[in-house]
Amino acid sequence: MIQFIKKMFLLLILLCGACSADNQPQPEVLRPIRYHVVKAESISTMRSFSGVSVAATETKLSFRISGALERLTAKIGKNVKQGDLIASLDDWDMQLQYEEGRASVLNAEVQESTAKANLSRIRDLYENDNVALSEYEQAKNTYASSKAALEVQKKQLDQLKSQLQYTEIKSPMNGIVTEILVAKNENISAGQVIAVLSSNDDIEVEVGVPEAYIAQIEIGMVTGVVFSSLQDQRYQGVVTEVSYVAAEYSTYPVTIRLKKSASELRPGMPAEATFAFEKTGKALYAPSHSVAEDTDGTYVFLVKKTPVDNVATIERRSVVAGELTDRGFVIREGLIEGDAVATSGVSKISDGMKVRFGSAL
Repeated sequence: MIQFIKKMFLLLILLCGACSADNQPQPEVLRPIRYHVVKAESISTMRSFSGVSVAATETKLSFRISGALERLTAKIGKNVKQGDLIASLDDWDMQLQYEEGRASVLNAEVQESTAKANLSRIRDLYENDNVALSEYEQAKNTYASSKAALEVQKKQLDQLKSQLQYTEIKSPMNGIVTEILVAKNENISAGQVIAVLSSNDDIEVEVGVPEAYIAQIEIGMVTGVVFSSLQDQRYQGVVTEVSYVAAEYSTYPVTIRLKKSASELRPGMPAEATFAFEKTGKALYAPSHSVAEDTDGTYVFLVKKTPVDNVATIERRSVVAGELTDRGFVIREGLIEGDAVATSGVSKISDGMKVRFGSAL
């Protein structure tokens, strides 16, 4: 009986210990929060303008002489390398003229050599008083004339050689053929454009800027460019040309060179370039994902420090938000410089909630 009482006593002690352990308060688990410290920054306004992509380098190819088009190796969309043959003219007549020119040079060389030898012979005779001065002068004139005739024939032959080379058009650069404007066996005039060659490794964007903004755009200005067919990609560009004269629709052409091109980009693709125009003065900006709105209006959650290390409380603050920029919303009322606004889990926190400090943006 005594043993039974002892066992029951021990069991009661153990049960009481377990109950006291269950009643001990559990430590509170605080949600970590990320935040952004609001500061005054220069005011900027974002404006976007439509345009189209173009090849940075575009070359119109033409012959320097007239003739019948014998070969046309280029095709639209074909990639070519520098030095590749694009087209050639029928060079039969040119070859014949060149051969005739070579024959004329050989004949002139013979005449020049004969006149030189004759001059040497008559000079010896004249020095020995065996010929008259007039005959010696005539020999000198004949040699000078034949020498000049030889130089003329050589220059004509060089010209014919150049003309023969002009019967071919070779690619001046690596690129892609974007236009073919003639057909084989067609009679081609000198200077007539037969094909258009565009560079395929760099793309530019040309946009039309209204007169209200053109004065604020400068060469070297950085822009963001998106293409309607590639909405998930954004490209950075730099302004390289700003027209001084308005084009059609009273807009001013502005050329933007993309800092990094891509194989999926082609000339003629619709694009939109976004410019940031600075204004005088400063404004407070809050990240776009830190600003929320409900039936009570627009608000942010402030992260307020407490005396406890790394612990803060959440305070809902009504704000007046302005335009949306690349830096976030302009906050016109409700915040001051130095306020910390929550930037993560905005939908899961509430006014008065305790949180743990995370990292600042």
